[in-house]
Amino acid sequence: MADAGGEVAAGVAGEGLVEEAALGGGDAAHLTEQLTHVHTVIAARPARHTHRRTRPLPHFAARLLHGNSHALDDGTRLSTLTLRALATLYDQDPPESAQQRRALWTRAGVADDGLSTTVLAAGLRPTGSGLLSQLTTLSTEAGHATSLTLAQLRTPEEFGLPAGPVHITENPSIMAMALKRFGRRCPALVCTSGWPNSAAIHLLRLLAEKGATLHYHGDFDGEGIRIAAHVMDKTSASPWRMAATHYLDALSLTPRGPSIGRLTPVPWDPALTTAMTEHGTAVLEETVASGLLDDLAR
Repeated sequence: MADAGGEVAAGVAGEGLVEEAALGGGDAAHLTEQLTHVHTVIAARPARHTHRRTRPLPHFAARLLHGNSHALDDGTRLSTLTLRALATLYDQDPPESAQQRRALWTRAGVADDGLSTTVLAAGLRPTGSGLLSQLTTLSTEAGHATSLTLAQLRTPEEFGLPAGPVHITENPSIMAMALKRFGRRCPALVCTSGWPNSAAIHLLRLLAEKGATLHYHGDFDGEGIRIAAHVMDKTSASPWRMAATHYLDALSLTPRGPSIGRLTPVPWDPALTTAMTEHGTAVLEETVASGLLDDLAR
């Protein structure tokens, strides 16, 4: 039986099925079958159980859905409805991009593919002679970022990092600006590229284990706040220029911007919730890039 939250989430996903059936998109038997599958997947998600390891999506689908390893493939009706249910359960917006869909599956404890799941890193100079150390060091020396796969991160071999700060950004454009400004002297950076996938979380945890302190910055909008809270919850990262005072300072320079969208509580600074609710204006990370780069320079 699913937990209460899973029942609610599956019920919300079911609303979409009811609408679809009413428009001729499916009969009652099909509706019942799809709702049952959504309920089953939500109840069995590995993230519900701290002792369970993440499972590859095809294996997870085959185990639950009568051996059909493709039942939850991206783009299928069942995958779309299940992700809608998961988004409701985790109080976030339904995913719109492939990256957001992968991130939501990861949050549920369903693993990404080891080769297609990657994370951008720059400025890392780890010790050791393993492949991961060589890749990141060579890229740093050339003034470039490295795209690291989840498979590479799972076998770091001789990977050591001197204790120190690693800064995390939400948007790749910030990393690009840092590389342009600092080149081969770029400080250590990791980019989540929106919602972090399992490769990003794996790298951040690995860096923390090696003694690095993690500092996160992202967009000041509803989705950006949820991403920041997720990163800080899953890793040891602390906020970087993400307080109410930083938001208000940035807003005074760029008072016009997009809407903040749906805002959830800010766990690290309740005053930021109040300020963003009052003004209703988003401050995207690119608009405060100069301050972030100045921090890195110091």
